[in-house]
Amino acid sequence: MAIFPQGTVLGPADRPWQRGAARLALTTGAPLVPVAIVGAAHALRPGTRIPRRASVRVVVGPPILVERTSPTIPATKELTARVRASIEALSQS
Repeated sequence: MAIFPQGTVLGPADRPWQRGAARLALTTGAPLVPVAIVGAAHALRPGTRIPRRASVRVVVGPPILVERTSPTIPATKELTARVRASIEALSQS
């Protein structure tokens, strides 16, 4: 299953990240696999329906192991921050 914590593939970089993926991972103990989609903004601009020809890379990082526990707000915020940092690092590679 893929969940986009920003709610979209496109959009401003400062868009707030949602904690749903972290909540699911904490509830189930499932690992989170960070994936960066690099170049998507060049292929599909907001407000358009037809993608343009562009080079898009999908970079998959190592899984973030998650211990099954209660999905408290602080725990989901911390895990979301870890996922965000991992995806941002992948985007730079």
